[in-house]
Amino acid sequence: MHAYDGPGLHYCIDAGVASIEHGIQLDDDAVRKMVAKGTYLVPTLQVYCCALEKADLAMTGGKTSRLAIHKTSFEKALAAGVKIAFGSDAGSFQHGTAGH
Repeated sequence: MHAYDGPGLHYCIDAGVASIEHGIQLDDDAVRKMVAKGTYLVPTLQVYCCALEKADLAMTGGKTSRLAIHKTSFEKALAAGVKIAFGSDAGSFQHGTAGH
């Protein structure tokens, strides 16, 4: 299920989805529930790094970006033992080249 954060993300986890794609801003409760339910996180760091980083920094006056927020969330999930799957989001890799 594609979800960034907030109530929608929690509804998905509570409903028992197999994975959360994106999960940009996971709170501690979401991470705890994902570990307990075995929910995978499919982070999409690549698209925020290469396609959107400059625009995000410009919009926030250089203060933050979705990549910075997502990186913190990813590291929190990884440290807690959330299962991680590979994902890139549309357009961040040419199809068939992600393993190179």
